[in-house]
Parts: sequence; structure tokens; C-alpha cells
Amino acid sequence: MNSMKVVLVTGISSYWGARAAARLHLEPDLHVIGLDQNPPCIDIEGLDYVDVGIENPLLSDFLMAEGVEVICHLRFLESVEHNVGISAENVNETKAILEAGRQVGVRQIVLKSSTAVYGAHADNPALLTEDMLLRGSHSYGYTHDWLEVEAMAEAFRDEESETSVAVLRFANIVGSLADTPFTRFLNQPNPAILLGFDPVMQLIHEQDVVEAIAYAVLNGADGPFNIAAEGIMPLTRMLRLIRRLPMPIIHPLAYRSLIQARKRKCGRSHQPPLDWDYLRFPWVTDTSKMHSELGFSPTISSEEALLEYAGRWSPDLKESEEDVLPPAEAHMREIMQQREKLRTGKVDTGE
Repeated sequence: MNSMKVVLVTGISSYWGARAAARLHLEPDLHVIGLDQNPPCIDIEGLDYVDVGIENPLLSDFLMAEGVEVICHLRFLESVEHNVGISAENVNETKAILEAGRQVGVRQIVLKSSTAVYGAHADNPALLTEDMLLRGSHSYGYTHDWLEVEAMAEAFRDEESETSVAVLRFANIVGSLADTPFTRFLNQPNPAILLGFDPVMQLIHEQDVVEAIAYAVLNGADGPFNIAAEGIMPLTRMLRLIRRLPMPIIHPLAYRSLIQARKRKCGRSHQPPLDWDYLRFPWVTDTSKMHSELGFSPTISSEEALLEYAGRWSPDLKESEEDVLPPAEAHMREIMQQREKLRTGKVDTGE
């Protein structure tokens, strides 16, 4: 174990923490420690699980004793409404991780974020790069907290030169298992859209989310990175692909309804899964740094991610699908081959 790099993954009771821990656990030269007050949400055979909270006063002592070199901080409580308690927990736990990492001098800290931190605005450029101002909406809990976490990460990076901090800003995450703001939007029988607006959007498949996190850990990534799949599509085309019939709403009415719902302090089910601005204005990112500097390329395109979500495509078939012809095509191919042999006189008579 002493010759192996020790990676601490927080939040393994959550979907992303468990999936990332399971993926990193496959690497022969890594020793993965899962940290959470609840056990992993999936079975990970042989995982070194520690039942401890992040804000434990002895966290830095634990990191030192275990020889932790990399922290993959994936514990993040998501809320549509801006909940003061949840926000404080997200911020305080991230602060605790950064402080403990600073005290111990870990090599790297990896954080999961979202391209939503850029904000959706009418004056956004065609492509948003990692060095641009973060103007995300504070109206929803998760975007507010992502912005807070990123501000702390940036301050840490400015103060601490020895520890690299990789912040992975993922586009809208889609998958058959992932529960995200965008999948909750897609899950609606008739997703509400704004009449007269059809913003182009980026996606990333849940499988590539996990691979990007693992890639960042394995390659010592540093800095913010936009992570999105190939294929930028208008929102209405995405809905057609998954066979959803959208419900257009006049945008002043949509915003007014949201304000009234917040005044009545309605629960999560009464609010749309996405802030209306993100269904109105563009927020497309430049992924050239993902390819050139991080060296990562998602394997599943945006269209494939949507089709998999709709149950009409499987990532497991991606590598072999080109080699397997549908029955009708296979039959025609066989006939063509036989006729070609007849024309050339190369018929196998079996003699």
C-alpha cells in the first residue's frame, strides 16, 4: 500500500461519489479511501470505507496519517430552492477540505462544478472560456452553491501554490441513472419552454462525467475545465429526440409565476427544475482546453446521450455497433457476395 498513491473520495453515499470511487478503485496503483458518514450507495468490493464526517476536527491528522495525496471532493447537497442550511453545509465542508488539504500539503484537490456558473445571458459570447467572469444565477440553490464553492477554490488557488485544484465544469448531465436538474426537466411529460426562445445547449453523459473525474485525478489536472460532449443542439431538437412534446409559455408569465411561487414559499415540486434564464439565453462553453490541456475527450455524443436516456441506444454497444449489421442488411450483404462470385466464376461448389 505504501507504494500506491492514496486518493480520498468524499461523499461516497452519493451517486457521483460512489461512482467515482468505484472507477478509481479499479486502478491498480491507487488506494482509494471513501469518506462519508453513510456507506456507499452501491456495492464497491474491497473499498476502504471510513465512517467519518468531513468537518471532523481531526481531518487533517487523518489525511497525514493515511498519506493522502489527492482529495476528490464530491459531497454536494443539491437543492432547487436556496436553503441556508444546505448552502452552509456545502460551503463549510468545501472550506474544511481545502483547509485540511492546505495543512497537509496534498498534491491535488478535484471539485465537481457546472457550466451553469457562467450564467445564461443575452450578451454571452458564442463560446464561454474558463477565464471569463462567472455570472451564474443565484436564484436556485445549486447554482448559488456552485458559485460559492468556485469562489473558495479560486481564492485557495491564489494563496496556495503547491496544491493544484481542478474544477470540472460539466454541461447538462444526462443519463438513465443520474438525477440532475436537466434530467428532472426532461422527465416532465410536457417540459415547459419559453415561447420564442430556443437556446442551443451542451450535454455530457453520466458515464463521461465519471471518466472525466477519474482522468483529472490520474493526470494531476489543475485549473477550471469545461467538460461537454460533441454536439451542440437547440433545446427543441433535444426534446424531439426523446419524444417529448414541450409546452410553450410566454416568458413574462413564466417569470411572474416563479416569483409568486417563491413568495408563497412553495416546495421543490412547484418550481421548474431549471432557472428560466437557462431556457431562454445561451450558455455554450469552449471545450478546447478540455481536449488540449486536460487531454480528455468524451466518448458519448450529445445525441447518443439523449437516445440512451430515452432507452433507444446503449453505450455498451458503441464499440461493436458498426460491426453488427441489422438482419435485413446482413441478408442483402450475403446475397450480394454470392452474386459477385457468380459473376466472377468463383462459386464454391463444395467439391
